[in-house]
Amino acid sequence: MKEPLFKGYEVPGGCTILWAEAMANCLNVLSGNEEWLKKVRLYKEEYIQARKLETSKLGSYRHRWRLLDIDFELTAYENIDKDLDELYRRLYRKYFLVDYPKSEPVIWASDIMLAAEPAYNPNYLICHIITWQIHQTLEKKFGRDYAFDKGVAPWMIENLYQMGESIPWQERLVQATGKELDVEGYLRSESY
Repeated sequence: MKEPLFKGYEVPGGCTILWAEAMANCLNVLSGNEEWLKKVRLYKEEYIQARKLETSKLGSYRHRWRLLDIDFELTAYENIDKDLDELYRRLYRKYFLVDYPKSEPVIWASDIMLAAEPAYNPNYLICHIITWQIHQTLEKKFGRDYAFDKGVAPWMIENLYQMGESIPWQERLVQATGKELDVEGYLRSESY
């Protein structure tokens, strides 16, 4: 189909999966907003700060796993006849700076994503960057209490959803946040 409405769809009537994933994640992150946790969940400040510290510590670990998954999958497709266990162990060493335990079976073969959604792992990483970038914009535009601001929902509808697939997700992101995918900002942040 040549109509702009269908650009980017995997099938007519569907949606760009990466953008849909990011939008779902954006809504999820709203409920993890610090002010939301205080006012709605009634969490104490000590718990919220401990959660932030834990998130920042785990962030690097989580990113390394994601990069390992992406690198393994793409390299495996190029070297399908090679020893994939050895490849996984080599990449584990690359990303975690320690050897994969020799007594443990490698876990790549148990990853259902390799069969169910080939080459999908990069979407998760990009999705988290988009989510971070949108929430940075929301906080800048609506303040620290943005999760409670009545202007957030209309802003999200107008800037993230309303245009559907009439423009590529990259353009939607620039229109909404004022910049292209901000990988460097995301990596410098402690939020995710």
